[in-house]
Amino acid sequence: MDILDQRPIDPALARAADEVLRAAVGRFGFREAKISAGPDHDGEPALFVDALYDLSLEPVDSRATIEAQVSLHRRLRELGETRFPYVRHRFREGQALLGARR
Repeated sequence: MDILDQRPIDPALARAADEVLRAAVGRFGFREAKISAGPDHDGEPALFVDALYDLSLEPVDSRATIEAQVSLHRRLRELGETRFPYVRHRFREGQALLGARR
């Protein structure tokens, strides 16, 4: 892996990730994004975005989480980021999901 691929997370990237996720999934209790860099499952440089949530009364719609991933990737590309962002949604225990059956 190239040494440049292990560069620290630019604060502008962290702000962009927070803004994109807040707009896309804020209604589901999104609290903050924590970003780290590392190799993905193929050893390629990647960003890992942990999206942390508070418990929300509104059931989470998986379509919104997918759109958040797409929007984040697009926004980071606009900022010149070449590493792929993997978003890991960390919902609270007991969070309702849209269409989920119990």
